[in-house]
Amino acid sequence: MTVNNIESKPFVKKSLEIMDNMMNTKKRVNISDSEIEINGKKFVFSTFNKRLFASTIDILLVAILVAPINYIFSQLGMDDSIIKLQMQPELMLQDITMVTFLKMLYKSGLITYMLLMQLIIIFFTGLYVVYFWYKKGATPGKMLLRCKVLDAKTGEGISIKQGIIRFLSIPLSILPLLIGLFMIDFTKKRQALHDKIAGTIVVSSKNI
Repeated sequence: MTVNNIESKPFVKKSLEIMDNMMNTKKRVNISDSEIEINGKKFVFSTFNKRLFASTIDILLVAILVAPINYIFSQLGMDDSIIKLQMQPELMLQDITMVTFLKMLYKSGLITYMLLMQLIIIFFTGLYVVYFWYKKGATPGKMLLRCKVLDAKTGEGISIKQGIIRFLSIPLSILPLLIGLFMIDFTKKRQALHDKIAGTIVVSSKNI
């Protein structure tokens, strides 16, 4: 399949058009429009790159925090589930169907462990970010880059409710081609989709 054939696909073509429009819009952004004054102090709305770097730091920290939990679960029986799966005779069939394989995963208990692990990771990640947003105004990653999450209307710290809504809305920013995240550099207050839903902004000191 050639590059031209790929670009002719409606889905890809539309995605390229959206990205092209966003890049053209970026060229017209006035830097002074990104400045804001809160309680006598001047800030600027944090950019996509700065927030991405901060989020990467937080993801690494969360991964370190949940590593012991992964180990505990493997000791409690996840390894046994994998062994049970490997011992099932259906696994030796060459023409095994996806439905049969999923049934095998369920019977071995592996799906239950995997789903439980995902829920635990989501819970601890949510606890991590909401706590820091509410108590400190920023996660450790954002603290390193001197960024703060604030209420978009008052410029004050956010509430626990806003923090929870912001966290639960993040998948909405990620899933549709990351467009909700790219909004950061193309909206007046540099808000991602989850910022708009939660009514929050992310700022940093003007001299950074």
